[in-house]
Amino acid sequence: MYIKSVKIDNYRNFDGFEIMLDKGLNVIIGSNNAGKSGFLNVIKILNELSRMSIYDFNMNNLKKFYNSKYKESSPSISFIYTINHQVNIEDYNDEIINRILPFFNIDKVKVCENEKIYDIDFSIKLEYVLDSKYDGEYKKAMKEIKCFDDYLNSFKLFECHYVWKIYNAINGDETSTSALNGLFIIDFIDAERNTNVIYELAKKELRKFLKLPENETKKIEANDEFASNIKRILKGKIDELDQLIEKEDIGLKKGNVSINQNINTNVSLEDGYIINITDLKGNYNLPLDHNGVGYNNLINIYLYLKLIEKDKNDFRILCLEEPEAHLHPAMQYKLFKYIRDKCENDSLNQQIIVTTHSTNVTSVTNIDNIIMFDYIRTEENEKCVCQRLVELFDSKDEDLLMKKHLIKFLDVTRSDLLFSDKIILVEGVAEKICFPFFMEKLGFSYEDEHISIVECGGKNFKPFLKLYLKNKIKKKILIVTDKDYSYYGEDGKLDITSYSSHKPGHITDLEKFVEGYNNVKIVSQTNGGITFEDELFINLQFKPLKYYLLYKSFPETLKQYLKINKLDFKNWKDNTSKITNIKSQRKIIKMVELYKEACEKEPDKKLKIEELFFAQLYYEYIKNEKGTNALEIISNNWVCKNVNVPKYIEEGIKWIMQKQ
Repeated sequence: MYIKSVKIDNYRNFDGFEIMLDKGLNVIIGSNNAGKSGFLNVIKILNELSRMSIYDFNMNNLKKFYNSKYKESSPSISFIYTINHQVNIEDYNDEIINRILPFFNIDKVKVCENEKIYDIDFSIKLEYVLDSKYDGEYKKAMKEIKCFDDYLNSFKLFECHYVWKIYNAINGDETSTSALNGLFIIDFIDAERNTNVIYELAKKELRKFLKLPENETKKIEANDEFASNIKRILKGKIDELDQLIEKEDIGLKKGNVSINQNINTNVSLEDGYIINITDLKGNYNLPLDHNGVGYNNLINIYLYLKLIEKDKNDFRILCLEEPEAHLHPAMQYKLFKYIRDKCENDSLNQQIIVTTHSTNVTSVTNIDNIIMFDYIRTEENEKCVCQRLVELFDSKDEDLLMKKHLIKFLDVTRSDLLFSDKIILVEGVAEKICFPFFMEKLGFSYEDEHISIVECGGKNFKPFLKLYLKNKIKKKILIVTDKDYSYYGEDGKLDITSYSSHKPGHITDLEKFVEGYNNVKIVSQTNGGITFEDELFINLQFKPLKYYLLYKSFPETLKQYLKINKLDFKNWKDNTSKITNIKSQRKIIKMVELYKEACEKEPDKKLKIEELFFAQLYYEYIKNEKGTNALEIISNNWVCKNVNVPKYIEEGIKWIMQKQ
């Protein structure tokens, strides 16, 4: 039995909210105050009808309707849980059937392929409403309000008069609150771990064991033996107390009463159960609460999972809040991989709902099990929305391939895009390294904007885009890709005239893929560069910096040549015979000839062509060390001061920083 969906109205961030859940593992992610903890409370309420305050009502609705709708009728909170249970008609011990009868509806019963299995959906509606006895007083009090603060103060007088009402959500029949008793066992492990839940589960196991007929006798015998041993130890003191008591009679004998001392043998053996930690090196024991918080969290969650695995129960739900709390990243990964494997094997046989901020958790979670939450604030509306990632992919081959790509490449680092407010997709590590620096250079704070910069490992943008194109949670996505223009035409000559009109096939394909989505922008080089590195070089306005970057990229055999000829194309053209390294000489002679011919063919573009020569030369010698080169740019203060942000990157950064 598991919760298939939940509808929430007028509770905290939620209004008109609906979420679908999986039978096994559900991992809920989102920013702080997106509604994750509030949703866990909604699940918990199904097992524990707790009292609420005015601040549990949706404050946006209260403020919107306090002077109109809520003047005439009091606000209410509503939860509707749709629950699924499968029944084997040959299982005469299925005790759940009797529990769900108040919420049962024959129209929601289906026969599965195996005709012995019936699939049953039933719905429970919980309403938190003002007791109707106080409706008149409420209306009278509301007539006096003049502002929202007055309303809140007046409403507080009625908080204690609110009650829970339980309905069959399908036919509307009301039932008693006792109908919920024992429907689910809901275990709630919050971020502040303690051992109470673990101890209760363990003691329950011990109590079950001790109630077995063969163990009842053993327990009595053990208690008697325990009492005898205690009496033997305390004999002298008990005899002394006997003499003291018998010294003076205060009329007890007349009432046929005397005082007798004994040792209580009715001790609770399970209450003696404790969990200790053994130091494997020192070989000594410590109480669990004297151990480190991180390992205690790990132990608590692990022991819980092992205990419920032993006591399988198909109407059990675990709500686990932030399992990563206080855990080292490697431990987070290992713990959640363990949980995931248990759920996939169905060895726990229960529904698990997890909230997390950890990319270590999401990196090991199947995409189909992840649900995104966000609290959207616009001028028109403020509401909590959710998106199951599995719904973003259909059964087409292309979608299945993209999902496989994400499963493989959505690692700890790239999973950050699931938690950020804005996303920048780049081809390689160099752009990823330099982007935060470029933002700071343009006056924007990378740390404050919750931006995720994702290196896609080439032009594999589509799988990452797929996560947000049809997503209810809209995020701005900037794609930074290379123009990949080939300056060398079919005749082997240099062609610079077609650069501005050239659009590579992958950009055309991407534009078609994101057509109609205004939350995506694609930028690439515009000033003669074909990659990030040569465009950066072209945009440098400080000539000594160009010289420095070339010098750093060159092998020793070319450094001296650069010192002599500087960044003068004529000197490079006239002195190629002086290059001592044959391999370098051949490469540079070939390049010089091509650019010389281009200058002769288009003399009006001579300066631009010579600039391109040095940019391409720079790229030739750093293309296999792009990451190292990027680190040099951001770690050298002199370079940082004099480097210019490439125009296409500046355009992209300014776009993504604009409010939607």
